Amino acid sequence: MDTNTSLVVSSPNIKYTDEYIYSDYKYQESLVTRTESQLVVKPYHSSLQIRTSRKVGKIGVMLVGWGGNNGSTFTAAVLANRHQLSWNTKNGRQDPNWFGSITQASTVKLGINEKGEDVFVGMSQLLPMVDPDDLVHGTGQGRPRHEPDHRHPLPAVIAGVHDTSDNIEKALRANHSEISPSTIFALAAIDEGCCYINGSPQNTIVSGVIERAEQRGVFVAGLKPVSIVSYNHLGNNDGKNLSAPKQFRSKEPDHVVVIKYVPYVGE
Repeated sequence: MDTNTSLVVSSPNIKYTDEYIYSDYKYQESLVTRTESQLVVKPYHSSLQIRTSRKVGKIGVMLVGWGGNNGSTFTAAVLANRHQLSWNTKNGRQDPNWFGSITQASTVKLGINEKGEDVFVGMSQLLPMVDPDDLVHGTGQGRPRHEPDHRHPLPAVIAGVHDTSDNIEKALRANHSEISPSTIFALAAIDEGCCYINGSPQNTIVSGVIERAEQRGVFVAGLKPVSIVSYNHLGNNDGKNLSAPKQFRSKEPDHVVVIKYVPYVGE
């Protein structure tokens, strides 16, 4: 199935209109209770109606810290694919692609055809989905008014500061030193009704931020790595800052972090 072929589901649970796709879905689950002598399993289901717009809107991505590794790599990937830029490597010409992208490079098994053969489609064909080549990206123009000096320790999670939506709001208005810049950006995005994705494993998506997102009906996400092992071979200040024991405590609570700072040697 090529990427230009449309996908239509013929089912009494699916309804198509010019604007939306309506789907009636039953979420199957089992409730397990334990007695002294047995486990009792009780199947149940929740009925959901899902509405998906057939018109893909324009999506903008604001990158906080555009000059960093994540922001510049993301931007380069979008521009290279959008403009079909190619470059030479020691192994020859390299053309841009979206290999590694779940939506653009993954396939999903739909079922079987009349010959009993498996039929796969790209994940991006399942539903109307934005093409990453069409993303509009930019960055914020200003800095939070109390953005901390990077020579000082990054914030930890503190009861009465980060634990509820009200407390984190009060701490922010009081210019509390343990409210990180990334938390400020997260709160600003939530209050604007925008999804927020944190691209680094510091304590940004804390309880108060999650509660605020739930109140506003906004999705938030963040990295939760099991281990980080980094050799800062380019000699910039990221590794130097994080080599201080107190500096990376925001990355330390429930996963392993190893930081080795290597000074710049002019290569």
